[in-house]
Amino acid sequence: MRSKVRKPRIFRYFVGFFIAVVLICIPAAAQFGGITGLYAYLCLQLQGTPETVAESAVIFPPPENGDTVVESANLGNPVQQPESVDSEKTQVEDSLPTSPPPASDCVPFNYTPQIVNHTAYTIDPSALFDADGLRLALDGTPEILIVHTHSSESFTSDAENPYLPDDVMRTLDTNYNVVRLGDALSAALEAAGIGVIHDREINDYPSYNGSYTQMLKRVNQYLSDYPSIKMVLDVHRDAILDEEGNNLALRTEIDGEQYAKLMFVVGTDEGGLSHPNWQKNLSFAATMQGWGDSLYPGLMRSIDLRQERFNQHTTTASVIVEVGSAGNTLSEALRGVECLVEILLRTLGIE
Repeated sequence: MRSKVRKPRIFRYFVGFFIAVVLICIPAAAQFGGITGLYAYLCLQLQGTPETVAESAVIFPPPENGDTVVESANLGNPVQQPESVDSEKTQVEDSLPTSPPPASDCVPFNYTPQIVNHTAYTIDPSALFDADGLRLALDGTPEILIVHTHSSESFTSDAENPYLPDDVMRTLDTNYNVVRLGDALSAALEAAGIGVIHDREINDYPSYNGSYTQMLKRVNQYLSDYPSIKMVLDVHRDAILDEEGNNLALRTEIDGEQYAKLMFVVGTDEGGLSHPNWQKNLSFAATMQGWGDSLYPGLMRSIDLRQERFNQHTTTASVIVEVGSAGNTLSEALRGVECLVEILLRTLGIE
């Protein structure tokens, strides 16, 4: 008799426990942007990351899933590969530019690059620099391509730059998204005598999925039309939540003003896609970080070395640059771009 009585009681206890867990998880997941955000938060609490407290906060989940690897830069766990291996079989892999390893012999003495390594590769930071740095011809031909794989990424609205977002921290208005940063960057580089092409197309609308695949098609077309291009800069902004679920700003003060911090993201071939020259991209990013730390102490975040290649196989000087985060204002991000210009010019040996 006892055994017959226990079974329904145990079953009721199990059902009650399950309902309690669901009731707890639903509001918790809502606070952290869904099940993915909650999972990321729990992983970070259990495992931690090698970044600073500000940079190891909860990653802000995107409105759509798929190839949002850049916005998950600090998680430390591999995320879904943003590009399809099958879709890349028709790409010409042997047409890479043969420019020298992009580095500089003017990096501050004894500088050690700061790298968060999310790959299984062993990196010797002291071996990243090369005395024969990348140099541009400055002959009027396009040599730098600026793109935005996630073009609609925007910043926190304020009185100086108010706007109404079209989605969560995104807008199609190029006056307020990362395309505006590309406008400022390209104008400053052109003023320094560098030939620049800036792709201003909205690349992540109406679908956020497949952005890297779509961007790769355009990058390859630009490289075909302008073989003089030696560098591809993919300009983003990061997206991170603090422990209270608020958008985190990544900023530093320079001469009394707030500047958005900069971070370079470098891809590798560990995700399975061909990328034989990723070390050269890492060398280029390490050199820029060295100049950034020298010129603007506190501005640079650690380089994020990833398994995914992020279309960076297209040149030997391709990097993603994250300008601030969703919590920063557009004004802070534009000031960060001003610093990025000077960092690029020093890295390229242009006075």
